Amino acid sequence: MNDATEDELREAARAFEAGAAGVPVLQNLCACRTGDANLHFLLGALLERQGRFADALQALDRTLQLDPERVPALGAKAAALRGLGRQKEAILLLVDAAARQPLAAELWTNLGVLREAVGEFGPALDAYDRAIALSEASMGACMNRGYVLTRLGRLGDALENNQRIAALYPDNADLHFNVAEVLLALHRYQEAAEACGRALELRPDHAKALIDRAVALAAQGEVEEAQYDLDRAARISPHAMDAFNLGFAERAGGILQDFGAYSIYFHLRYELLESCEWKHREELMRSVVVQANQDGGSARGIADPNIPFRTLGFDLPGSIQQTIARSIATAIETRAQAQYSALRKPVSRRKSRIRLGYASPDFRIHPAAFLTRRLYGGHDRSRFEVFGYALAPDDGSWIRRELQSGFDTFRDMGTQDASSIARQMEADGIDIAIDLAGYTNFSRSGAFALRPAPLQVNWLGFPGTLGAGFIDYALVDGIVCPPGDDPFWTEKLIRLPNTYFITDNDPRYEPAGMVREKVGLPADGFVFCCFNNAWKIEPRIFSVWMDLLKEVPGSVLWLLAFRPEVIVNLRREAGARGVDPDRLILGGRLPNEVHLARYGIADIFLDTLYYNAHTTAIDALREGTPVITAPGQTMPSRVAASLLSAAGMPELVCATLGEYRDKALALARNPEELARIRSKLKQGRGSTPLFDTPRFIRNLETAYELMWSRHLQGLPPEAFEVREVPKRQVSSRWF
Repeated sequence: MNDATEDELREAARAFEAGAAGVPVLQNLCACRTGDANLHFLLGALLERQGRFADALQALDRTLQLDPERVPALGAKAAALRGLGRQKEAILLLVDAAARQPLAAELWTNLGVLREAVGEFGPALDAYDRAIALSEASMGACMNRGYVLTRLGRLGDALENNQRIAALYPDNADLHFNVAEVLLALHRYQEAAEACGRALELRPDHAKALIDRAVALAAQGEVEEAQYDLDRAARISPHAMDAFNLGFAERAGGILQDFGAYSIYFHLRYELLESCEWKHREELMRSVVVQANQDGGSARGIADPNIPFRTLGFDLPGSIQQTIARSIATAIETRAQAQYSALRKPVSRRKSRIRLGYASPDFRIHPAAFLTRRLYGGHDRSRFEVFGYALAPDDGSWIRRELQSGFDTFRDMGTQDASSIARQMEADGIDIAIDLAGYTNFSRSGAFALRPAPLQVNWLGFPGTLGAGFIDYALVDGIVCPPGDDPFWTEKLIRLPNTYFITDNDPRYEPAGMVREKVGLPADGFVFCCFNNAWKIEPRIFSVWMDLLKEVPGSVLWLLAFRPEVIVNLRREAGARGVDPDRLILGGRLPNEVHLARYGIADIFLDTLYYNAHTTAIDALREGTPVITAPGQTMPSRVAASLLSAAGMPELVCATLGEYRDKALALARNPEELARIRSKLKQGRGSTPLFDTPRFIRNLETAYELMWSRHLQGLPPEAFEVREVPKRQVSSRWF
């Protein structure tokens, strides 16, 4: 007889309750009673509970061979498969189990968990709903249902779900925390703080509730109280703080660091600006000035490298921008020196070729990649050896492959830390290291803080000072940085002729055709456009645009809006200025070759004020679309003026906003003059400095040689201007 006796079954039950110590007992019983499904099931369920998933599968498969209708064995096997990462198979098993036993709420809950784990949120919600219908007291299903509703964007339903279960179990801190999570997502910050308070009354060491309350308080400007909660959370659970920082880094701009309360406040307010919600704009600017001026101007309150780029869109004095940048650089350098051992002092030596090291996270589908596409291969190989350091993982794109082929040596450093990147540069003997990113997404300023090269240069990616003693030079031009700007930079300024901005004089593709009516534009009306990111738009320039629409009957303004909130807010702002919101045509994201065709059917590109069109201005000018700009007091507000001058169109650079408005209006009313300008731009594409990539490379190489020559003479970095270099041969690899 192969069935277990009553005594053996009692022994098996005791072994199951004993946990890991009971496994050998059950294994012996199963070896003696190979035909008893009960024993094999207990063994399989215990092994699954102990995390021995592969062994559990063997026992559970034997169970189901002996008793194919045993639904609990199907559930246990699904759990083991999930533990092995085989979620799809586990789902099929649970679907089968639930079909056989449709009144088992636990099966539906487990099925929901698995569906949720693979991102099938709709089916997961259905499963949780079935579980709750069978058992109103199914707390797990209700909690998970709230999360799934949140992921589906049904925040109102998620809040109702979470509040209902919190009312049923008022002494459960996690349930009040879940209510707070949804309230945060709804931007109902005061209520979120109150819900976190209820959770903390029940469990004072609830680290996640402390973090969420800190976010809610920071969002309301209560920065000191928020910092107190963050400090408590960090002491209670460093792991919870690390998880928060990782998630918030993606939201804040991609640079991972310890986010303090002011950083949280700043980024939450800045998210509103990205949606063209401007009511807190002035308040946010004032807070930046206060932070920069505190502690005698050291800006110790700002240590978040995600902040400086975002403040470039504000009309802040150069002294404030420099103070912020210095604060960030000091924090980066201090952190790098504390985390990593020092490098050897770079050795300066004369050799036949200068070794250039370009470091960027943007060797991928990114505007910087398109701009510099022909730079690296265009360097004169008799004078330069060119290294590339990719600071972000390979995106598999054609531009990544093409950029890579332009370097003599290309290093994929996307998964490496700052020390590894710096040591690789040092090992490669780089003479001049060029930071193409600065304080932008996924940059690695810590690598430059370790000083891997004798000379280090800030160029292109960050239109402002990095405030860093470890960066020697910045490449600019006389328009973006006129005389008098030098004191606001820690780098020594090298002014290139024409423009500091590089363009690709031979794009990979021509724009696809586009018809006005098919993209919502009037067939005959005048089309103003601005294809800058929405965060560059602010109330002052938007009011000028609305005045132009009022002055030009039948005209429209064509903008880009990648988020629904942008559409809602801009239409509201248009209406508030007496303009029919339907005269705003808001387009979405398109592939680059299709997007470029937009310029060809627009009449005039209206530039933004404090942070100009940069790459977008080049795209417009290349397609023959006039760009009208009014430069300000900061580098990012002068870039379009630099580009227009290099394109031979300085007459489109306006001294004031009034002149900007008048110029746009005059062109809109004078089709002959507009046609002349468009024709001039198209002809200049083959001859003006803006679109002469070999010419730019010659001037850039002169800058590198002059700075390196000074260094070899033992002279410190010093500002200088590069004179236009006579035409000479550049690398034939690309031209």
